[in-house]
Amino acid sequence: MSNQFKSNAEEIRYHTIELLKDGEEHTKDEIRSYLQKHTTTVFTPGMISGAIYDMLNDGSGRFISPKRGVYQQMLQRIESTASLPKEDFKQRTQTALQNAIQLLNEACTVNILLLSREEMEISGKMKDAIDFLQEKFEEIG
Repeated sequence: MSNQFKSNAEEIRYHTIELLKDGEEHTKDEIRSYLQKHTTTVFTPGMISGAIYDMLNDGSGRFISPKRGVYQQMLQRIESTASLPKEDFKQRTQTALQNAIQLLNEACTVNILLLSREEMEISGKMKDAIDFLQEKFEEIG
């Protein structure tokens, strides 16, 4: 661990964020390779997985895993309804529906050849949910 970091996880997160800043998808192997090039610290696969897990689950929605073992920084932020006037209920609900549709589409962008039978069933349900939300969005519009 470098002296400028408080923990191995902090160092892993720092370098991983640097790599993901381009907004492109990067595999865990690419992250591992990037770490090896940018630090002399040796990290176990568990350390790397744990730091990435923390990034994905920090509540910010800044980082996603569009498919297994692939990570990406979200460059386009989801529009907040908090900035809209309370009186503009229609606009607030439309924005919330658009955000939900966007998140579901991103979560479901996977290579179907890698999905299990159970995951295929889930993907069908998610397609139905997206279609339903899109229909309601158009009805409100």
